[in-house]
Amino acid sequence: MSLDSNVLVSARAILGNVMSGKDKSIVIIETDRFAAAERRRFFRKQGFRYVALFHSINDFLSEGNWDFQFAIIDVAASGDISAFELVGIMKQRNKAFILLADKLNEKQMAKVLTVQPNGFFYKPVKNEDLRMAILMVDVNKQNSILVKGRFGAKSVHPSEIQLIQTQKNYLDIIAIDGHYTRRDTLKNIMQELPDSFVRVNRFFVVNTNYIEQYSGSQLLVDSRIIPISRNFKGQLAIFA
Repeated sequence: MSLDSNVLVSARAILGNVMSGKDKSIVIIETDRFAAAERRRFFRKQGFRYVALFHSINDFLSEGNWDFQFAIIDVAASGDISAFELVGIMKQRNKAFILLADKLNEKQMAKVLTVQPNGFFYKPVKNEDLRMAILMVDVNKQNSILVKGRFGAKSVHPSEIQLIQTQKNYLDIIAIDGHYTRRDTLKNIMQELPDSFVRVNRFFVVNTNYIEQYSGSQLLVDSRIIPISRNFKGQLAIFA
């Protein structure tokens, strides 16, 4: 594959990661039951893998499930704590959130500015506008990572990385424009990578956008045959 072809794949990878809902999970906390139900149907139709709906903050907290990426929260949602207190907790847990409101007074608007949501909309709001706000959050999360090249440190965007192999205390990072290293562990670097990266065995993490062939027990990336461990096979079920 030529460099130009790889760049095209990289661009398509960014677009594919962002536009697809298959790896995205969302929580909706909204008082308007009709609008909330419509939003849940919309995001499910968009392919979001997990869409949970709650009509109060207490309902959400009693569920106790924090395994989501994005939250849409009605400022007017009731509970033992306010919506602003809830998003404070979400910020501590590194969750992205969008706030909705019918109207706000100056004091409430000051609180919105203080918590710095990833998006804010007055109701009624179109579901497509919410979806675009979530996609923009996803784009911004895909920050470049710092690696070491032949001539020193360099930033590489995750979409350009094809696979990563651990070598004791170092990582070999194979990108479309060359090979890089980093003193780190697979576990740590996975926290900086988007959902398109999956671990396939003890030694390799691959960017699924660059999988050329997949047989169930092994896969092909950058003309390299990489075995798939039984313990990690479930992460690649989408290719089965």
